[in-house]
Amino acid sequence: MGADETITTDEVASLEPVDVVLELVGAAHLALAQDRLANFARVVVIGVAGGGSRVEVDLLNVMRTRSTITGSTLRSRSMEEKTDVIARATEALEGPWGRGEIRVPLAATFAFHDVENAYGFFAQPGKFGKVLLAAPDETT
Repeated sequence: MGADETITTDEVASLEPVDVVLELVGAAHLALAQDRLANFARVVVIGVAGGGSRVEVDLLNVMRTRSTITGSTLRSRSMEEKTDVIARATEALEGPWGRGEIRVPLAATFAFHDVENAYGFFAQPGKFGKVLLAAPDETT
């Protein structure tokens, strides 16, 4: 997909300027990313999972770097548009996924009945990867 690396928020301050930010969390993380934008950088907001939807933007930095901030969501799109996006994503990812070139990082696994602790872990900063709730094995 073209990403050279993925990082946690704890590592943002040590980065050289970046060309692209895919913002999944929202305001809390976007505020950090503003200081790391290279000239002509692109910030694409694709989620606000717990990070809030409002952020203070340093417009002088946006002007200086000539960066752009855009957003996208599937929620308000028609079924036809969603179907098209899924088809294009499947086409682009199916080969690399099948060859093991793409991996989904896993931060932690919790038993299904331990959802409260799982959410507590999810809400903490500094983790990287998905939090998995393991369903009970019905065969035992």
